[in-house]
Amino acid sequence: MSVVSRTIILLLVEGFYEHRRRPPSDWKELYQLAVVELDPAKLPQRITEARNAILNKVAETVTKARDYHESQELTDALNGLRVLHQEHQRRVQPFGEPRQRIG
Repeated sequence: MSVVSRTIILLLVEGFYEHRRRPPSDWKELYQLAVVELDPAKLPQRITEARNAILNKVAETVTKARDYHESQELTDALNGLRVLHQEHQRRVQPFGEPRQRIG
């Protein structure tokens, strides 16, 4: 393997781990983390964090002219989180875990 190839691989790996160390800040990133969360114990918190970030983005852009595409993305993300939460509640209910209300 050439030195250039090794350097590129090293930079990609370092970037991957750096990305994982820093806390997510973008609403899209928080939404994606909620959607791919596999741990049922962590899922409610992920949903709450994503929902709050989306609502903050909506509030932030109320005074600004927002394009239709961004509005649609925010609406779709909120709807996706609602469905994800409902599915999570349906899965944990038979096991006697208490339901948690989000937001």
